[in-house]
Amino acid sequence: MAITLSGSPQIIAPAYNPTVYFVDSDNKTEPSFRYVVDVYEAGTTNKIGEYRVAPRPSDGLGYVDISKLIDSTLTYDFNPTLTTYDIASNSFYDYDIKFGEEYSTAWLYDDFEVGGGTGTTYCNVKLTTLTAATGHNFSTGDQVVVTQVSGGTALNKSINGLHTVVLGLTGSTDQYIIIDDLWVCGGGAVVSGGPFGGSIVFADNRNTVYRDLLAVTGQTAFNGALPFNTFNAYDYSNYGLASIISTIKCALTDMPTVFGATPDQDIWFNYMKDPADAGLQTIVFTNSNGDVLSKDMWTAATGGTVNQTSVGPNNANPTTVISGTTTLVKSDTTWYEFQTERFSIPTSKTYRINIDNRCKIEDYEILFLDRMGSFVSYAFQLRAKELGSITKQTYNKQLGDLVVDEWGYDTSDAGKTVYDVNVTKKLTLNTDWMTDDMSVYFEQLLTSPVTYVKIDGSYYSCQILESSFETARQKNKNLIRKTITIQLSNDNIINI
Repeated sequence: MAITLSGSPQIIAPAYNPTVYFVDSDNKTEPSFRYVVDVYEAGTTNKIGEYRVAPRPSDGLGYVDISKLIDSTLTYDFNPTLTTYDIASNSFYDYDIKFGEEYSTAWLYDDFEVGGGTGTTYCNVKLTTLTAATGHNFSTGDQVVVTQVSGGTALNKSINGLHTVVLGLTGSTDQYIIIDDLWVCGGGAVVSGGPFGGSIVFADNRNTVYRDLLAVTGQTAFNGALPFNTFNAYDYSNYGLASIISTIKCALTDMPTVFGATPDQDIWFNYMKDPADAGLQTIVFTNSNGDVLSKDMWTAATGGTVNQTSVGPNNANPTTVISGTTTLVKSDTTWYEFQTERFSIPTSKTYRINIDNRCKIEDYEILFLDRMGSFVSYAFQLRAKELGSITKQTYNKQLGDLVVDEWGYDTSDAGKTVYDVNVTKKLTLNTDWMTDDMSVYFEQLLTSPVTYVKIDGSYYSCQILESSFETARQKNKNLIRKTITIQLSNDNIINI
């Protein structure tokens, strides 16, 4: 009895893409065979899901995609006050997956005794071909079918047929059950003329389950969703930051390596640790003024596979001065760059933020969750338009009352009365001119399920109302800017 792993996702994989395992078993031709798949929170007995998987007709392999189960454990991490780093505990999930099997089993016995342990009226059927560690699963009250395949003389009778288990017992070297066969015989004697071997099955043909024959531990999923045309090329080693520097890694974001932002914009990047080597990492900022600043991103003791770090012009907040002076974005700063380092050796690619100091008519920003789990923002500096819609629910109530022996009313009485008012606001926002790469990346803002609008320094949940879009490229259009319409997720409360 053996299960082998034929294929699996990478040790750290995006949760919203297929998370597929292939397994094989040397018992896959057994009747009613199914693979049994149990998924646990890593390092615990907290089971979060269980699957029964039929073998594929072509090769008998078990195929299971657990992405829907895993992505249900994930959300995102958003803390608008974060200016350092933190474990992005909602953005990844560590799990173990264990594989077993089930099938209809005929349990063999090699002989039987009569009167074993319960008087002189019951047959004691021994399952001596099985060890106590395996377990036969027969319990008191189970209906079983016994098939005797050897023996049978005038000195004994056949025990073929339907029986009820009177008692299921486990010995140190063998196992046996006592069935309800009525056989008056001396206590504990082996029936003469034996051996009388055979098999026992459940009368209802139920499967016997063998769990946890193969365990795959230490797997991680993060809240990423790679496009169809790039998922096949995904390699977690391109992202996991390590203290042993072999290749330069990427942050968990699709933001272009050169991006434009106003001094007031916030950006939070998610970074992945290499599970085999997660030593101290710092993030180093260099600006156009020649200042070099840094801050810790995590230490060797910091837990979590994914960490979130603030890197935007408004919230980067590097606190250690390597050279120059403090304050990353000064009034005359035109750009800054940042990368992660280990002992002053770069471990991640360099991202550059060009500071957009163009005159702003409006001060709106949209922060959105991108496809790799980071939060990035776009500024909407050009003129905006705010429209409100009002929905009122009314009813007609009785007007007036009895006044001096007859019906009367006051001129201030209301017949048609409002009992519910709903106020919805929509904002039409416009960006300034942007680069080709920023135009392509803008699609992720439009399609993101999580968006916030920044108004007067505070974030409000909002919805992007666009149902279609155009991906403008500079080869077709020299100047590119975008217009979107948003609606606040929460309506204004009216005192009624």
